[in-house]
Amino acid sequence: ISISKIDSTLENRLNELQITSRLSSKNLLEDYFTDSKNFQISITKKPMEERNIISDIVDYWQKQDKHLLLVGSTGDGKSTAIKIFTSTLNNVGYRIDARDIDATVDDYSSDIEVTFDYEEIEKTFSNDLSELEQRIKIRRVEGKKFNPEYKFIVSEELPALVDEIEVTPTWIKRMSNRGRKVKLFLCVAAQNDTVDALGLKGNSKLINNFVKLYLGSKAIERAKQLKDEQLVSWLQGTKYGRGLID
Repeated sequence: ISISKIDSTLENRLNELQITSRLSSKNLLEDYFTDSKNFQISITKKPMEERNIISDIVDYWQKQDKHLLLVGSTGDGKSTAIKIFTSTLNNVGYRIDARDIDATVDDYSSDIEVTFDYEEIEKTFSNDLSELEQRIKIRRVEGKKFNPEYKFIVSEELPALVDEIEVTPTWIKRMSNRGRKVKLFLCVAAQNDTVDALGLKGNSKLINNFVKLYLGSKAIERAKQLKDEQLVSWLQGTKYGRGLID
């Protein structure tokens, strides 16, 4: 944001601010800005190549120490993003568990445990909550020596699980609230980011515990909500491979 000087008055005032008290400085500026003809304000956006473009999304996510929310419509690349995360994290020692009612044999590598059935997914949610409590107890005893295995838990189409599995809201609430401290990280995918769809009704602040990655049409939709035409144009520049972190 830049303020262009139309006359020398502002420059004089700014020089005077260096030798005045805080109260006097306030009065000097108030006197100047009373007359709106004395200044004009312009906002210049940096070109996209100078803005914060993230080339390694997995590395960026790891540094945030948060859960991950993927938001995209059908065909926007949620499954591709999940493949990128699971393959990369699997190679650096994370244990990967996936709950995906629509998964095929091509969606995950053979060394990743995938649960497809609603009843079986419900059991995994209960197991997660038990593991959460167990890790919390161990951390309480070990303190700084606590060094657990990192776990990345994928839940595709979370809204469907919220609708079909009664324990899902409890699972998402407890895991998103306390899981990060004991290295249990969630990766949830949905077609929108409303608290109802994510099972967080009444706990909307927990959405702040997620890195939100908008993909495809949802990224463009989000950029339009932000009224950032330059970002919209950049996102529309290619069909795949670009998203928006919010």
